[in-house]
Amino acid sequence: MGVPDLDYPAKIDIRSAWSLQARLGRIINEQTLLYVTGGFAGARIQSSFCDVTVPECESHSDSENGWTAGLGIEHLLTDYLSIKAGYSYADYGSRDLSTAVLYGDGY
Repeated sequence: MGVPDLDYPAKIDIRSAWSLQARLGRIINEQTLLYVTGGFAGARIQSSFCDVTVPECESHSDSENGWTAGLGIEHLLTDYLSIKAGYSYADYGSRDLSTAVLYGDGY
């Protein structure tokens, strides 16, 4: 991490995210299932970089692909009703961003 430069703010937003996961579980009693999940993840990411001294901004929208993994528990309350809780983590990778657009040919 560095010190933010207020003359050149950057903003990165995840506009949408999705995943395709498989679930594998183990029944621990007649009503409770413990499971792990894993699969493919994707996100639409919007990034913008500005030079407030000019003022000039540049914005990009990209799709990023990655992976997801998680775990959870599901409990059967009745024959037709269950409750579940889970945790899911997604990683879309990382990217180096160039400031050449803001600083000319780059510094």
